Amino acid sequence: MRHHHAAKALALTLLLCALLLLGCEARETRPRAALLLPEAEGHHWENLREGAEAAAERLNVELTCYAPDEEAGLDAEDLPALAQADGAQVLIAAGPGDRRWREALSTVELPLVAVGLETENADAAVRNDDAKMGRSAAQALAAHLEAGDCVLLLTDSAEFHPEENVREDALRTALEERGVTVRGRLFSGDNLEWAYRQTLQQLYLWPELDAVVAFSAKATVGAALAVEYLGRDVIIVGTDIVPGLIACIEDGTVDATIVRNAFGMGYLGVERALEITNGADYPPEQTLSAVAVTRDNLFTPEIEKIVFSFDEE
Repeated sequence: MRHHHAAKALALTLLLCALLLLGCEARETRPRAALLLPEAEGHHWENLREGAEAAAERLNVELTCYAPDEEAGLDAEDLPALAQADGAQVLIAAGPGDRRWREALSTVELPLVAVGLETENADAAVRNDDAKMGRSAAQALAAHLEAGDCVLLLTDSAEFHPEENVREDALRTALEERGVTVRGRLFSGDNLEWAYRQTLQQLYLWPELDAVVAFSAKATVGAALAVEYLGRDVIIVGTDIVPGLIACIEDGTVDATIVRNAFGMGYLGVERALEITNGADYPPEQTLSAVAVTRDNLFTPEIEKIVFSFDEE
């Protein structure tokens, strides 16, 4: 009887060891993906990262996120090589980014999934429809402006190149067709205070300013605060969403904001990375559309899924 119990115990021990070894092997063979963000802060990047992390958890992908770190002296151009040195099998690079960002990505010989990034070196791409975003912003202005009106543009890029700034080019073209011009262009990034000061200055210098278009969520809020401070009647159309911008839409300070599905882009980026590492078939390109959010549709079920995909603090 003792031999029977001993044999049974030994068999259970061997089974347990086998299961542990299988578990260790499974962990070791998890695909290793790196999410590279060209900027460290901003709701768009945070939402994109949340989508990627949600996909990684669901699909059992080992995901490491990289972003510039000023204190560590780490620039965006350093991230691709760092991810490769850390053992990444595939890169998920977000954009848009500048020329140096794209050049840095091309120096690393790893499969590349481009998320919102225009590059010829990508194995797969998840794109935002930037041209449609520009046209949607122009459409949101159309009901309030007429031929001869002028717009101030707060951008997320220092210079305008039509082939690189697809959203801005589409906006300008659509406005010109309506006889409306972009008379002022200022780089504000995703900086509320900077956008507030720039808009305030332009409102003083430009009494006939008719509208403001901002290419980031925080810049939209900054512009709205400046307009509200001076009590001016200026149409504002923004981009993406943050809690403060929701309040501006509710009280009518901001007429509309064009929101990208950043969460979905991050999620699909990880899906493509997994399919590439597994040698599975995958769509080489996939495009997600942005939506125009206004006070009228803010709390509809379709919009809530995109707008409230983050936790308010």
